[in-house]
Amino acid sequence: IVTTIYKKAKKKNNNNQLIKSLLYLSKFALVLQEDAEMLVAQNLEKEISEATFPTNAILQSILADFKWQYLQKHRWQIYNRTKTTEIINTDFRTWDLNRLFTSIHHDFKQSIALQKQLQFIPITNYNYILIRGTETEHLRPTLYDLLANRALGFYKTNESRITKPKERFHIDNDAYFSTSSEFTELNITTTDTIFSQYEVLKTYQELECFHLQNENTEALVDAYINRLNFVKSNTTNHQKGIELYSESLKKSYTKLPKGNGYATVKVYYAKVIYDSATLEKNPKSRITAYL
Repeated sequence: IVTTIYKKAKKKNNNNQLIKSLLYLSKFALVLQEDAEMLVAQNLEKEISEATFPTNAILQSILADFKWQYLQKHRWQIYNRTKTTEIINTDFRTWDLNRLFTSIHHDFKQSIALQKQLQFIPITNYNYILIRGTETEHLRPTLYDLLANRALGFYKTNESRITKPKERFHIDNDAYFSTSSEFTELNITTTDTIFSQYEVLKTYQELECFHLQNENTEALVDAYINRLNFVKSNTTNHQKGIELYSESLKKSYTKLPKGNGYATVKVYYAKVIYDSATLEKNPKSRITAYL
């Protein structure tokens, strides 16, 4: 039945039904066929090469996530493989950790390559193939928001056994804690552009710039808070990072119009004040946080 739907969708260029039928065909293959992972990947690659925009971008993200899930499931088996300098075959299941990570990174990168075009596509166009959130759709208003956040889930991964470049990118700049208007003006450069926290900051920079321009305060705040929390967790100077984190939140909420975005940032600011106070140190900050 699903194969019939797929063929009709392909013939009529019904992209929603095409994507949904491919997902179900992949799901059934994994259940019913032995070693079906390679077949699923090959089918997705074939569809990506034949599909038009933005269907190819969505399928590229699905392929990347499929490989990423495979890596997570077979992590220790892949970890024990010897790194190779050449690709022996096209079966991603046999690749070493670095090769597989590079492939996943490339797929996610390609899925958001045409970011300007993706930003004009409302996410509501794809409600039929999405598991919709409860009262959170406004935080992912466009297809770009959805695909960029899927990519960020991978970019934030910290795999200790990945071969790192000699000149690694580190979160060691106080400006990475700055408000959205300041952060989007930063010139962030590095020679380490893969397996790197650089990719996380650049993607957040694009998201925040986009929502500053379209004045979507709640989507902007969502990206800002997620970026700020990531920077705080990965900064090379944790103690100073707490102060910078607090200062940024205070500066941000005082500039935001009253509303949900303002309230969200203020809650995070209140929490960081509350958490930093003890009976011995700044006890009055607990009262300030409550107020």
